[in-house]
Amino acid sequence: MAKRWTEREQRSKNLPTADGFNREYDSLRGWANGGIDRTSIPSGAINTSMVTQNAFCKVMVKDVEFGAPSQAATTSANQFYGLTYDKYFGSFYPAAEVSLTGLHEGMMHLEFKCWTALHKQDDGLNPRFVEFRLKYNGQTVCEGAPCYMAATNYFLVCDFPIAGGDGTVAVEYRVTPPVSTVAAYSGLALALAGAEMPVMYYGGGQILAIGRWR
Repeated sequence: MAKRWTEREQRSKNLPTADGFNREYDSLRGWANGGIDRTSIPSGAINTSMVTQNAFCKVMVKDVEFGAPSQAATTSANQFYGLTYDKYFGSFYPAAEVSLTGLHEGMMHLEFKCWTALHKQDDGLNPRFVEFRLKYNGQTVCEGAPCYMAATNYFLVCDFPIAGGDGTVAVEYRVTPPVSTVAAYSGLALALAGAEMPVMYYGGGQILAIGRWR
């Protein structure tokens, strides 16, 4: 059976009392603002001393550096500096955490950017990738896709509703776990997964948080 769409009239006729509601609302709005609007406010009537800081939103920009145990590579790893498998065993790892205070109920806009570098020496046996995610008060609000490029820029952007109070923004990442010691590659796998082999490094990390109030 074909779908029979419900018939509706356009615009205000969808609401039986739309015109009456508009008249009542306009009257109430005029009473609340003293009967003036932006076209009737004298020039210069509002100055900077009358404007309250953070009345509509709060903006925070924070630089975040590489937040994990890392070490410089030996000569066998081409002097690549970064996280090693001696320190990393898989899953998401905390990179940075930023506290936000004085928030109100509304929407939060988050942006995170950085550049990443992956050590691709054993890429044929164990393809390297890096993936970032953002958490707000312990809940994941944005998760990026794995990136397999040796060097690139990484961006995350999201918007979500928030309650008032304080909040915490956390950046986490994960990379390719250590290569398994398969019998056919046992010697090579052990060498590639050793403590001397750096995996990933990122820099230029920055978080932009904009809280917009209702």
